[in-house]
Amino acid sequence: SMFVVVEGRLDVSVPDARGGQQAVGRIWPGEVFGEMSVFLGAPRKATVVATWTTMVLEISKSTIEKMILSNPALVRSFATVIEKRLMQNEAALAHPKTKGPKEESGSQTMFKRIAAFFGIS
Repeated sequence: SMFVVVEGRLDVSVPDARGGQQAVGRIWPGEVFGEMSVFLGAPRKATVVATWTTMVLEISKSTIEKMILSNPALVRSFATVIEKRLMQNEAALAHPKTKGPKEESGSQTMFKRIAAFFGIS
């Protein structure tokens, strides 16, 4: 499943090369988390901790699959979200104070991965 933040704030960290945790961002109302696992079948790697009183909505993979099968264009939107999140995480790990450059081909590659995972051609 994945989650949509309704209210509150969450801090996100990922494992670093030294075995510790590196802060990579914050998630605010209207944003999602858990999307990489539900769209790619990837294991969850990030630690997400509520830093304020927070309310989230959980959306199951089966619900997302129904949405995607009825509206395949959603795959492209989520591919963009996932690629952006991956780039932010990688940039934060490489350079904790800076953001990495955006690659134009990343969203298309992510689109293909998500479409393949859900069996959409």
